[in-house]
Amino acid sequence: MVIVADTGALISLALVDHLELLQTLYGAVYIPEAVWREITVYIEPMHVLYDLQECIRPVTGPNPFAGIMHGGEAEAACLYRELNADYLVIDDWDARLIAEANGITCIGKQETVLLLALCVRFLPFF
Repeated sequence: MVIVADTGALISLALVDHLELLQTLYGAVYIPEAVWREITVYIEPMHVLYDLQECIRPVTGPNPFAGIMHGGEAEAACLYRELNADYLVIDDWDARLIAEANGITCIGKQETVLLLALCVRFLPFF
């Protein structure tokens, strides 16, 4: 399975030291360069993000989402299409509505909260 992730979920997972969870659950995880730039502003120390560097992929074609979504979200939606990904992990409601209206299958805030609960052992079966 291939997923493309936006900044919000990655920051949440990094803050509880479980950035690897998306890859464990879904397989291949990719992020566009704009998401990398956004996440490095919020997360320190950088060694937490070391594994994400291999996930960075540039958006190579025109971005139809530029101007209607914020930078990281727009690039993530575009990269989803370029990679023919299975899911886009995005927690901004407006951006998710735009993505879904354009045929993109999203994993959003509710799913991200469940993943976080699993990581911090609120649910004993994880």
